[in-house]
Amino acid sequence: MSIKAEIYLDFHLKHGISPAVIVSAMEDNGEDEGVVKDVIGLFEYEGYSEANIRSAMRDLEI
Repeated sequence: MSIKAEIYLDFHLKHGISPAVIVSAMEDNGEDEGVVKDVIGLFEYEGYSEANIRSAMRDLEI
């Protein structure tokens, strides 16, 4: 697991930023796909699914 992925997870755990907002920002800023997948994997470990994250991204129109 990359250090970057753990930092993104920290934004969620310590600051309450939703996984959908984090993943969307990562993709918008051109983050490496491997890091995006690592972060989604960490969120899945926390009980989220990639499908739910993507659905929330569509719902928020982000």
